[in-house]
Amino acid sequence: MFFFAEMHEFNPVELFTNFKTNLVNWLILMGLIIWAWNKAVPGILDKRAKNIDEALNQARASREESEKFLSDQRAKLANAESEAAKILADAKDIAAQMKADLELQTQKDMQSLVNKFDASINSERQVLVNEIRSQAVHAAVALSRQYLAQNMSTQDKEQMVNQFLEQLDTLDVNPAGEQKTKSVSQVH
Repeated sequence: MFFFAEMHEFNPVELFTNFKTNLVNWLILMGLIIWAWNKAVPGILDKRAKNIDEALNQARASREESEKFLSDQRAKLANAESEAAKILADAKDIAAQMKADLELQTQKDMQSLVNKFDASINSERQVLVNEIRSQAVHAAVALSRQYLAQNMSTQDKEQMVNQFLEQLDTLDVNPAGEQKTKSVSQVH
């Protein structure tokens, strides 16, 4: 049938009964299969083993890289949480400081307003006192004028005018142009 097969009429029963020709052919076929197997399969298996090893190494590297990335992300998350907590604490401190500053500024402003109101009240009071004094002086001068006009003699009037003129003569003028008067006790 194969290499050493004899040519004769094909009989299917002979395939099973002619043991000699079939055995040799089968042995040669098996030898060729084993030789081809030993020639091709180890290279294929080695190549496949290399591919599997490379895939495993890549998987290990990917796993290590992903674990490193995961640990980095966890560290960043922890840092972000601590930074967020720090920022929140700083914001609370700043808010408390701002509140204290605002309260202090409000108290200062209120005290300033109270002082301004007090100064304004005192100023108005002084204006009123001065106005009342002015009115009182005008009233006293008017009353004195009326009293003196009715009760004063001509001789008393001349004596007062003389005293006034004497006092005017005793006025000192300094170089700056300011006038200094000597008191009545110094004149007499």
